Amino acid sequence: MSYTNWVSLIVGLVALGGVIFGAFYKTWQDKKNIKMQARIQWIQEVRNHTAELLSRGYADKNTGYYFKKEIETVCLFFTTNESETSAIPNSDEFEICLEEINKLEKENEKSDKNKNKHTYIIQLAQNLKKYSDNQEYLDKYLPKFREVISTYLKHEWDRAKNGK
Repeated sequence: MSYTNWVSLIVGLVALGGVIFGAFYKTWQDKKNIKMQARIQWIQEVRNHTAELLSRGYADKNTGYYFKKEIETVCLFFTTNESETSAIPNSDEFEICLEEINKLEKENEKSDKNKNKHTYIIQLAQNLKKYSDNQEYLDKYLPKFREVISTYLKHEWDRAKNGK
């Protein structure tokens, strides 16, 4: 084979490699974008339902059914598997759950800050549901619940922006 044929063969192989690499890269990028869009949509849904939950919880005369319905809807966004749920002590104490969330935040400072927090968020929501007829309880703990959800969603938003 002559020099020209070798150069043509090498250029052809490089071009083929570029096409194959481009196809794999585009597929990878598309998957990443789909995950990012799904995460952003999830964040928006959680925000909307949490806002509805909070507005119903702050109402002077709680409508009960709709408040509990929103709590259950928010819980559905934070589903857990059975092993995670059984590992968490069932606590009626809102403050204990908040302390556990703060511990997790400190433990996971460099990695995923929301790791294992969703199970405690469910517990917090269940406590709100349990005491939904006590307006003083709601007035005290709804702002704290809002803060926990806001922090959680902020971390999720940062992950979505970074494409993780």
